[in-house]
Amino acid sequence: MTPEQFLDATRRATFHKLMSQYCALHDAGRGDEDDALELLGEALSVCPPEFKPKLDEIIKDVFGEMPKPEFCDDNGNPCYSVPQLEKWLGHRIDPKDIARVKKRCPTTGSIHRIQ
Repeated sequence: MTPEQFLDATRRATFHKLMSQYCALHDAGRGDEDDALELLGEALSVCPPEFKPKLDEIIKDVFGEMPKPEFCDDNGNPCYSVPQLEKWLGHRIDPKDIARVKKRCPTTGSIHRIQ
């Protein structure tokens, strides 16, 4: 097994473990609690590439077309402002949710406005 295959297998195992834990909470009626959403967020961050198109389709069906990013990080990854996301989601984002995301995914480097 190559190192790339090992990392892929590890990522897939982590994804399936996290999704199983999230599904158990969801089935128990706790799918929208903080612990469950943390598991789901972690799982989505290691989502296998073949699941990504279906995930994007589900998100589009639920929330509509993603906004066009107005910002990017030093690596060119798209970044969104809180007002952009609130408009897309159709409601205000709770500051505790913003703090939770920042804790899980700290910003490294600079954020630049896309021109």
